[in-house]
Amino acid sequence: MPATNYKQMTIPMEDHKTTPTVAPFAPPGVMIFNCGLPAFQQTGEAYEAFREFNSQKKDKSGAKRKMLVFPCKVADNMGLQPVFCPICGAFLKKNGTTQIDVLHIPFGTSRTVLRADRQQYQCTNPECRHKVSEEIPFKIDAHKVTQQLENLIKDLLGMSTITLKDIATITKTDKGIIKDIDKKRLLEQYTEQGEDGKRKMKPPTVYSPFIGIDEFLLHKGHQYATIIIDLTTGHVLQVARGKKKDVVYKFMDWVGKDWMKHVKAVACDMNTDYCEAFQERYPDIKVVFDYFHIIKNFNEKVVSEVRKDEYRRLIAEGRVDEAKHLKGAKYILMSSRESLEAHDALMGQVIKPGSQLFDIPEVKVKKALTEIYDKLISENKLFLTIDMIKEELKEAFTTTDADVMKKMIGHIIAVCYATGNSHFKWFGNMLKNHRSGILTHAESHLSSGKVEGTNRLIKTIRWQAYGFKDDEYFFLKIMDASRR
Repeated sequence: MPATNYKQMTIPMEDHKTTPTVAPFAPPGVMIFNCGLPAFQQTGEAYEAFREFNSQKKDKSGAKRKMLVFPCKVADNMGLQPVFCPICGAFLKKNGTTQIDVLHIPFGTSRTVLRADRQQYQCTNPECRHKVSEEIPFKIDAHKVTQQLENLIKDLLGMSTITLKDIATITKTDKGIIKDIDKKRLLEQYTEQGEDGKRKMKPPTVYSPFIGIDEFLLHKGHQYATIIIDLTTGHVLQVARGKKKDVVYKFMDWVGKDWMKHVKAVACDMNTDYCEAFQERYPDIKVVFDYFHIIKNFNEKVVSEVRKDEYRRLIAEGRVDEAKHLKGAKYILMSSRESLEAHDALMGQVIKPGSQLFDIPEVKVKKALTEIYDKLISENKLFLTIDMIKEELKEAFTTTDADVMKKMIGHIIAVCYATGNSHFKWFGNMLKNHRSGILTHAESHLSSGKVEGTNRLIKTIRWQAYGFKDDEYFFLKIMDASRR
């Protein structure tokens, strides 16, 4: 509505120690408020408009987007009015106006568009004739959006459960704009300008006495990346492509010798490249193999394989009924007795509700897994050995006495060799070859729990975004998520 149609009224300022301001009184249906854009000056009444989607995009052909358009211009003495040509230095003259649409914070389900008249200038030099456009102070540099809309997008990006697509829907902007704003935010937060003019990661400012390192699958085709984590805070210190020694060397060069001297121990799996890289340069740093990776290898390479071998043996001997008991016993054999007892404590309870609407029956705990487990280990000598090793491993990794742990690990190795089974021998060799890293657990008691938690976080980030084509952006998202 034109300002001349409004009556003047005084707006009381009860909660402020400033003098009351005089504002135009609006008729019904019109709100007057400060939009937060000092250089914005409305030149006409706002109106609704519709814009068609790009017909080349799937499932959007013919659809229309509702917009609330505010005609405006740059307020007097608020814009940057060029005087001289940036090419030849001659004077510029006005050469008509054009319009530019700048997205603002949406009203409800409508896009808010500030349609600004933009003054054009042309060089007076007939040999140059260069054209210059007036700057729009309330537009950010990279995209046609206002600073207020960019701030709203950044606030939404700080929420861990919201995706770029969700933010694009809320703010009525395009997903590509959200991604560019997010990446710019992450680069400003985690990188700095190097002496060569290129951006580089900011080194950590706080010493980390305990760090963890692990790899994760980056792309199909055996393309891996490595994460290095501060085990005290859980913050990801670095993400890098590859899983070789070179990754560790680059990390140590990046943080510097002074930072590395404060590192007491590093937790990792049995990746020999990681271990050797740390011990080559800093032999005082203790490499720790924690209980999680040891028991994971035992379950995957021994328990699972022995169960398959025993199942095939029983089938070959014609003992089909006994073999059936092993068919679904993988979880039972891999579980600890405490887990099985916790399951049995829920006997008779509903663990999965049913639905009358969809004819889905409810599921209750019916089987006592502890009884099945006891029967399996009583009937099979190899399964009994598995039970003994699991219990002794658990006890070994709870002791704080290195000598006691050494004796327990030595006894487990001897038991593995005594079975004569190839899978047990493999596990015995693994313990023997990595004994020094296993025994250091008695002193440091490091756990890679935060590392495994970060690996699950990485999978969640990838799943929410339906994958990432930009690895740099993906790595920055991982670092940012670990600090929330």
